[in-house]
Amino acid sequence: MQNSIFSGILLLLSGFCFGQDFMQHLAMPEGSSIFAIRRYGNELYIGGAFSSIGTKSGCYTRVDYTDSQVPNIENYFSSGAVNSIISDQQGGVFIGGSFGISAGAEYKNLIHLKPDGTLDSLFQPNPNITVRTLLLVNNRLFIGGDFGFVGNTARIRLAEVNLLDGTPTNWAPSANNIVKTMTSNGQRLFIGGHFTEISSIPRHRIASFDLQTNQLETWNPGADAPVECMLLKNDTLIVGGQFINAGNQNRRRFAALHTQKDTALNWIADANSTIFALALKGDTLLAGGSFTNIAGKPSTYLAAFDSNSLLIEN
Repeated sequence: MQNSIFSGILLLLSGFCFGQDFMQHLAMPEGSSIFAIRRYGNELYIGGAFSSIGTKSGCYTRVDYTDSQVPNIENYFSSGAVNSIISDQQGGVFIGGSFGISAGAEYKNLIHLKPDGTLDSLFQPNPNITVRTLLLVNNRLFIGGDFGFVGNTARIRLAEVNLLDGTPTNWAPSANNIVKTMTSNGQRLFIGGHFTEISSIPRHRIASFDLQTNQLETWNPGADAPVECMLLKNDTLIVGGQFINAGNQNRRRFAALHTQKDTALNWIADANSTIFALALKGDTLLAGGSFTNIAGKPSTYLAAFDSNSLLIEN
């Protein structure tokens, strides 16, 4: 039930971001859920645990944004799950999840597809288990998830990998539980998830790194249960998840946090169940989840807010 709700949430978010005319022509997934949707140029990139969307595709497909048709590209995915898709800023994409591909060599859980949809055979990081989130910032590729190794190198749930071949860089913090989501303003890397420690330093489900020094920052707002999603609006970090308290304030599953102080903003929009996804288009903030009431109003799985209201300071 939760998986079907999550697919519906992402499709609704996509309709909001990409237009209802497009979404009316998109075939529904068969087999299981959609976990990731991204639009780059005239194509929509879709990943999940489904077996097909319109045509047999495995857990990943590309759809033309103008006519909702699936382009004729080689399909490497037969099973598994795709959790995250991001642009390589050169016309291709990085794809993370829990999957395996045999294409002359073993490729698993993190791959790079070129602009023409073909596999980049030089990029072979091979995290040993699931990748849940990817972020490319300042020409640096960060990955988070459940893994304990990237290739033969120990990297515990958090890593940076070389863009050309996927080998892990020297940056080697560790998390004691799943890293689920990441975002950045170019100077700082923000992460969220299920962890309570980063490199043995207490950080409850939210943490940040200085991208100049690569060091864990002292900023420590904390949340008392998992953070599932996050995004930045100017100097405000918006987080959603399962928590009841975040930023040292009572904030039920939805919070806007100072990025310079360890506290939440005055803005309150409590939800009665988990928030899984956030999207921002212009000044409109969209939240999706399993909730039926948010900010004191009935709302089933999806709600919209004026993001300018987040700027109320404590």
